[in-house]
Amino acid sequence: MRHVTVFGLVHIGVEHPVLGCPLAPIRASVSFGAIPAGAGQTTALKVTLTALGAGGTYPVTIFDTKGTGVAFTVSPASVTLGTNGSTTVTVTMTATKAASRGNHQAWLNIGTGGAVAHAAVYTLVK
Repeated sequence: MRHVTVFGLVHIGVEHPVLGCPLAPIRASVSFGAIPAGAGQTTALKVTLTALGAGGTYPVTIFDTKGTGVAFTVSPASVTLGTNGSTTVTVTMTATKAASRGNHQAWLNIGTGGAVAHAAVYTLVK
């Protein structure tokens, strides 16, 4: 899992899809890396959310997607974290075979409007 501390009260960690192990701390993002144009593929990453102190119940959403032919989704749509507790959500990237070349980005938000934490979600179609 890549562990990053982001704005707010929740710590976000992302499991590397190939290595499946901890990586050095990096900026707050969920990157699917580059995919070949015309490939059409779906990839999912496990994202760990950890409360930094008191927890709560928070909506988890993806919004503001940029680019054509790539969709990002997150499941579940809501999480409950106990004090210093953790849970895992799954962020999925689905690229159609007709996905436009270039950058595709969205935002993963925890809490209303990312008020608790947020991270960029990204892939490059090349």
